[in-house]
Amino acid sequence: MSAVTETMNLKEAFAYMNFVSTLMKTVGGLLNPLPPLVDVRVNTVENYLFNVRKVLRYSEVNPGMEDSEMDVEYSHSYAVTSDELIRFLDEARLERKRCSEAIITAKRELPKDLDLEVSLNKERHELITRYRSLLALRNNRKETMETSYKFDIDGRQTAYNVPATYISTISFDRDIIRSRMEELSKEAKASSAWIDKALITTEVDFVPRWNTSDEFEAIVASVRE
Repeated sequence: MSAVTETMNLKEAFAYMNFVSTLMKTVGGLLNPLPPLVDVRVNTVENYLFNVRKVLRYSEVNPGMEDSEMDVEYSHSYAVTSDELIRFLDEARLERKRCSEAIITAKRELPKDLDLEVSLNKERHELITRYRSLLALRNNRKETMETSYKFDIDGRQTAYNVPATYISTISFDRDIIRSRMEELSKEAKASSAWIDKALITTEVDFVPRWNTSDEFEAIVASVRE
């Protein structure tokens, strides 16, 4: 397995956290606590938690025949053991904890709260999208028919069609919306630039245990080392 000796910046540390989380999700799927299938003709199920032995009791139906025993083989996508998978989950949890603590320490050195700035900038972009949709609105006119009622000469109420025009006129000041959207766009651009710079230039005092380019089996097996 490749050795990792260099520290990370914030962007790399966040990516590494996601990488470890993905590994844990994969391992969790392999450790799904479902009993093995009894129908051994289906051999595509990942079974790392059971060793299954099949006993054919010929002696019960054919006196004089001996019973037969054999191990059932299940599909394994990875050459790892259940003990390695179980051990890895806890090691990965500790690795994420260690990385998370290093990230928190690094973010304290920033002049602004990174998490807050990311959240505020997300709100800016959402509002810009809303303003853009408002500016796309146009006055419109729709011709249709409405139903009305009147009494005929016999005093009966009858329905008849009346041509109708719906005239929709925008009720807000487009210039105010456009001006505010331009201001927000400048703020969002400046904030994005600060966030990107902070992620790249802020060093995290953390050396990852695993290399993201290593194979899954090698990473899981490394918990024995």
